[in-house]
Amino acid sequence: MVSRNLEMKGFSFSERMNAFGFIFPALLLLAVVMLYPLLYGIYISFFDTNLLTKFDFVGLGNYLSIFSDQGFWSSIWVTIVFSLGTVLLQLILGMSVASYLNTRIYGRSVFRAVLLIPWMLSMVVGGLLWRWIYNPMYGLLNNFLIGLGLLDQGVAWLGIPDLAMFSVIIAYAWKSFSFSMLMILAGLQSIPKDLCEAAECDGGGRWTVFRHVVLPHIGNIVLITSLLDFFRSFKEFPMIFVMTGGGPGTATNVISNSVRQVAFDQIRFGYSSAMACVMLLLLLISSILLNRMTRSDWR
Repeated sequence: MVSRNLEMKGFSFSERMNAFGFIFPALLLLAVVMLYPLLYGIYISFFDTNLLTKFDFVGLGNYLSIFSDQGFWSSIWVTIVFSLGTVLLQLILGMSVASYLNTRIYGRSVFRAVLLIPWMLSMVVGGLLWRWIYNPMYGLLNNFLIGLGLLDQGVAWLGIPDLAMFSVIIAYAWKSFSFSMLMILAGLQSIPKDLCEAAECDGGGRWTVFRHVVLPHIGNIVLITSLLDFFRSFKEFPMIFVMTGGGPGTATNVISNSVRQVAFDQIRFGYSSAMACVMLLLLLISSILLNRMTRSDWR
């Protein structure tokens, strides 16, 4: 750090201005597309407004109303269930597939490219695809299970509250597990093979090698991947909206969809902005707590 400061002191004022000129367009773009909407959202959260004819200042009224809003906390709980379920399933799929691709198999590059296809699809396309798979009349899943004799008739996977969340979690995990697979595969390929071979020569079984050799090397990668997956799942909206619209009832009504309903169905932009601010605050607190809880040395 000291040497870096000394290097910076070596630049003249004109050189610093030239450097600032190069990054100014990027800073301006970030301010326009990220900072301004964020600050404006915080601003209107203190108003009861429809953004057209009504702009009544209510102070912290919207935030105080959230504490007694059962619908808001129900959506938060649904979002947590969805996020934890998808993160766990993505890790299991990512770890399993990455471990398989890390072995010497024929056509590994082809498999890797094919497995990236779901990740390259948009959330809307993935949602439409899985809505067709789950269709109770002509869906692929029902036809497959009926063909095996496991079902007598089609099941409305997205129409039954107890099955809807489970079905959406599977669809989202299929769409997104490629990211976990790539991250874990990169970690596995960075482990020196000599270490695994030495552990096996010392009598270590698969679990012992995984616990004392593999996990210490990929532990931080798994942690970071899980955190990124969790926060991405927490704010997920398009795929759930396409598949269920938040239903049936409120079974899959995650907080992002709840904010949309309050803003555009009920025309309460101030209250919806307050909900979004609380959601952002919860994510920040979760990020700080998770970082502190998982700083332990994997070794």
